[in-house]
Amino acid sequence: MLLELLTLISGIFILAYCSEHGVSHAASFAVATGIPRIVVGVVIVSIGTDLPELVNSIFSSAMGHGDINVGDSLGSCLGQISLILGLVGIVAGGFKVDREEVLELGRSELMGLLLAIFISKSGFISRVDALLMLAGYVLLIIASRHYLLKNYREQDVATKKALKHLLMFFIYLAGIAIGSYMVVNAAILLSSELHILEYLVSFFVIAIGTSLPELVVDITAARRKEYAIALGDIIGSNIVDSTLSIAAGPLIAPISFNGSLAFITGLWAFLVSFIVFLVLGLKREMTPKMGVFFIILYLLSYSLLFAD
Repeated sequence: MLLELLTLISGIFILAYCSEHGVSHAASFAVATGIPRIVVGVVIVSIGTDLPELVNSIFSSAMGHGDINVGDSLGSCLGQISLILGLVGIVAGGFKVDREEVLELGRSELMGLLLAIFISKSGFISRVDALLMLAGYVLLIIASRHYLLKNYREQDVATKKALKHLLMFFIYLAGIAIGSYMVVNAAILLSSELHILEYLVSFFVIAIGTSLPELVVDITAARRKEYAIALGDIIGSNIVDSTLSIAAGPLIAPISFNGSLAFITGLWAFLVSFIVFLVLGLKREMTPKMGVFFIILYLLSYSLLFAD
């Protein structure tokens, strides 16, 4: 027990240190290239912070644990759009959001979740299904390109400087992935006494562990007033989780899992996401009170523990 606790604390420390420096280099990369920060968040940072989910998908699928793959990915979607966004809003003390931008990206996330729900309700994902989800991610990003690049202005790019910041960003992301791996494994061992279904352990426990990079990176970004990076990473990560993260493993080895729980939890993640985007679109800002409300939505998901 002591070893697991020490591993957990060490992993959190590594996450915090690497995320602080990683966000700094991501912001510097945006400045050096002129790429809008929302694009950096949605496309670059989201892929990086989703490395734990992607790696977990591959290993769990290869080992025949489809429940871990799907439960982790859908649980991450729910946790990021409610719990993590709520904490970001509280830490930031409030900030303005671009209504059109948020609604457009929100639509992409909701479509990704619908695709995941439709494919996973059967309790089996084949390589063909995985390829369909991979194509879905590419199409969703392409469909959002107008809003992502609407503030882009061509400028002389400091190529050497930009590449340096991009390289340093991915180096720190490697540290984030290592820290996350340590935290996830410690959490699995510490939660082994719960004696609940593997899918639910993945949805509620492992998903929090693999979402730690988003949590630490986005709170760090909020403290540095890089709100676009934080918001872009949260929504971008959900687009990744509902498509790429689930598909990564089945591309190597098709998986079977608890389809009924995947359907129920996927619908809940969709409903919560819809509410979050509706509120953000109407208010055109993120406030601490909204953050508390989003966290409450996440906590309500624990009623799903009694769904099966």
